Amino acid sequence: MLWAVPITAQEASLILREGLEAFDAYIEEIDDSIIDPSRPMNLA
Repeated sequence: MLWAVPITAQEASLILREGLEAFDAYIEEIDDSIIDPSRPMNLA
């Protein structure tokens, strides 16, 4: 199964600069769910 999850420009930049593993670590650190459309739109 594949998921399409919208990400912010800042999150895309994080992935491009530091890789997917850094993005995964970021997702683990934030309190909001990655699939919550009302989550904050800036990096923690």
